[in-house]
Amino acid sequence: MTTSHPLIGAAMSWARTRDERRIAKRPDAPPPLGVLAGIWAGMKFAALAVTAPLWVPGVLGAAAFNHRRAKRDIIAFPDAMAAIASRRPTHFAADDVVERRSGERVVIFSDLHRCIAGRRDWPARQSTKDLYAEVLERYADEAWTL
Repeated sequence: MTTSHPLIGAAMSWARTRDERRIAKRPDAPPPLGVLAGIWAGMKFAALAVTAPLWVPGVLGAAAFNHRRAKRDIIAFPDAMAAIASRRPTHFAADDVVERRSGERVVIFSDLHRCIAGRRDWPARQSTKDLYAEVLERYADEAWTL
C-alpha cells in the first residue's frame, strides 16, 4: 500500500517490518494482531472510555425502558395470542396478521435463526432440540408445510 504522506508511509513500513519479524519468530502460530490494528483498537477503546459518561446513561435508560416493556408484554402475551386468533387488535407493535389463501397448510417458525450450529445454537444450549424435532415431526405428520 502506498501513501502520499511520508509520515504515514514511514509508520506503515515500520509496522509491516515489525509484524514480519513477529511472524518469522513463530511461523506455525496464527498471525499476531498487527501493530497498527493494536494501536487502532487502543484508540477506539480510549475514545469509548472518555465518551462513556455521555452515552452510557442513554443506553442504560433505554435498557431499563425495554426491560419494563418486555415484562409487561410477557404478562399480556396469552391475551394477545387469543386476540390475534379471534382477529381482535392488540397493543403489540408486531401484531400484524396477514391471511393468504393457500392450497396447503403452512406453519411458520420465526425462531429458526436460533439453530445456528456452534455456541449460539440455543436449542442445544437449552436442551430442547428433541422437543423442536418432535414439533416439526407432528406438523409433518399432519401434512403441514414449513
